Amino acid sequence: MENNNHKIIIEDRSQILISSVLEVLSFSEKEVKIKLYNSTVIKIVGENLKIIGFDNQSGNLKMKGLLLNLAYKGKEESFFKKVLK
Repeated sequence: MENNNHKIIIEDRSQILISSVLEVLSFSEKEVKIKLYNSTVIKIVGENLKIIGFDNQSGNLKMKGLLLNLAYKGKEESFFKKVLK
């Protein structure tokens, strides 16, 4: 399901639901980076972060853990675009 719009629902800084997720770029208990369908990257920083579920058909990602920071990183450029600048 490709969609340029996304939703982020945060419940009590301990449950996070994000829609329109294309892929999980990196994951640890302290940091998660995800890429949305529109190529925007979101970086989530926290403690004891765990992915509860990810449905790549619907693009829904559900996580739990203590959320400390959530930041938009803009569109991610491809490796070749960075090298050829």
